[in-house]
Amino acid sequence: MDFKNAFNSVSRAAVAHGILSYAPEFYKAARWAYNEPAALVMYDGTVITSSEGVRQGDPLGPLFFSLAIRTTLQQLQQQLQRSTGYNRPPPIVLAYLDDVYIISGQQITLQQLEGYLEDAPIALNIDKTKTHPLSAIQTTGMKILGSFIGPEPRKAEFLATRIEELQTVLDRLKDLPKQHALLLLRASTSTLLRHLPRTIGSQGLLARFQDIDTRLLETIKHLQGSEDRRPLDQDLVALPTRLGGLGIPLYAEVAELAFQNSQAIADITLQRILPPKLFWRLPRAPSPAPSNTSMEGHPQTSYRPTQGQEGNLQEDGLEGDIDKATEEDTQGLDEQTTLGSQEQEQVQEQEQDHSQDREHQQLDPTSTGPARTIYRAAIDKLNRARLARVQQKLSLQQENVRIENSAFLGRRWLSAMPTSQPLLLSDMDVAAALSIRLLTSPEEGQDICRHCDRAYTFAHEDACRARTRQTIVKHNKVCQALTTALQTDPQNKVTLEPQGDYRGIRTDIRIDNPKGTTYLDVSIISLGKETARKDPNSTLSAAERAKKLKYQTLGRAFKPFILSQGGLLGKETSQTYKEFQKSLGPSTSEWLDKYISTTLVRLRARNWLGYGID
Repeated sequence: MDFKNAFNSVSRAAVAHGILSYAPEFYKAARWAYNEPAALVMYDGTVITSSEGVRQGDPLGPLFFSLAIRTTLQQLQQQLQRSTGYNRPPPIVLAYLDDVYIISGQQITLQQLEGYLEDAPIALNIDKTKTHPLSAIQTTGMKILGSFIGPEPRKAEFLATRIEELQTVLDRLKDLPKQHALLLLRASTSTLLRHLPRTIGSQGLLARFQDIDTRLLETIKHLQGSEDRRPLDQDLVALPTRLGGLGIPLYAEVAELAFQNSQAIADITLQRILPPKLFWRLPRAPSPAPSNTSMEGHPQTSYRPTQGQEGNLQEDGLEGDIDKATEEDTQGLDEQTTLGSQEQEQVQEQEQDHSQDREHQQLDPTSTGPARTIYRAAIDKLNRARLARVQQKLSLQQENVRIENSAFLGRRWLSAMPTSQPLLLSDMDVAAALSIRLLTSPEEGQDICRHCDRAYTFAHEDACRARTRQTIVKHNKVCQALTTALQTDPQNKVTLEPQGDYRGIRTDIRIDNPKGTTYLDVSIISLGKETARKDPNSTLSAAERAKKLKYQTLGRAFKPFILSQGGLLGKETSQTYKEFQKSLGPSTSEWLDKYISTTLVRLRARNWLGYGID
């Protein structure tokens, strides 16, 4: 069924009645928003008033529309049931917003529908309302809600068409500045077909989903400015950002899991809608409701971050709906646990098993939560397996860079909107930053650096003495950003480079507030320098101890602020930064994260590119 200009023409009286009947808690908000006609300005400046429909862009608009037509659909269901012949299954009315479908065992004429909907708050569009015999759908298929049902060859044709449409969008991204293109690719373009694995199934279509993954990777490589395919590229693109990747899941890998999860959730929902006799006559075996038994095969074990992989205070929200389940980080920057300890893994799994037992004792059999939990656990298991596979192929220096990429400040630049000059990255910056994230070296195959004549290892660029590393620039920009952010708290009096003591020793920042005085001294260090330790966190901790020893006369008032060039914070610095985050407003906190992250990746990218080399 199709309706004429449904959202813009639905009666506001019907909207009010629907809200009062089914969601009265929204009535005051709806009255405030819709009780008066809205002024609409035409292209020629003419102003007309709109007193019907729900507004485009209103986040509550879809809900209000659904409530407005709910009574109409219920009455339509009842009228169709009364007109159904003896021994025929009752017709079913299914609706998603203005997309309404009727499944019936007997033919329903358009004239009948017009009569049933004569008093409806929206008008039936006769020209676009179609009847499809079920037998025809089984052979020719049917597009529905942006997806497709029908035989496998027709599904393949539909998917091929959608892939070509996706390619058109991917080609357009190549005409944009690379920072804009990368933002759109991760937040939007890569998710355009994400609903299809959940709704169309993967049987016989795996090659098509692999084609999507290949095209997305080709776009990433274009943004990187490289045509060389490397063995780890696909895994690093799919790895969540909190693990050092780009957070774009593989369609082919999650297709079957996504469809099974969607099927399980659909069955739970259909059990609420359909009569028992009709539900059990579905043309497929229904998915079992999640239970203790079904959960046993999917232990809900989550990844424990490597030391220094700080949790996200406010996750980007830039992943596709599948990847969101894998990208949600724990709150806070104080997670300093280690993946490599089997004892910690076993303790964690035991704790989660006990937690699951408690949860399952209170399970609602009609809840979709357990099915979603199983899916998240399965996706998490895939990502942990991918991480282990990647780590086996990395050198020590590459693993250290991956840890930096996974750090909170090492990944925030990926979601920074270029709304101001400090957050803007040039095309060359983005290309180099992607190369660093994909663990690519600018001068592979060398044993000796041709610029400084020292041993060449991965990430040597960060410590190469022949390059302009801009250490002072990084230091000053981070100090200025911290000062600017902390000054937004009216209780803080922040002094940049305060006067030192009688020995001339002074810190970078002094913070005075009712709680007391705090001194900060900032250092940005390279994990690739020759004196660095194998464990990046040990290197950062050693730098923190050295700072505290230097300023020991300040006692507990002094706090070291140590971070790597890739944004990895030292353990004590992580706690200090978390305290700052809590004291700042959400917008200031987000600005500070993205400013520091973007500044670091810009300067690191330019060092990677060889700025300053003769």
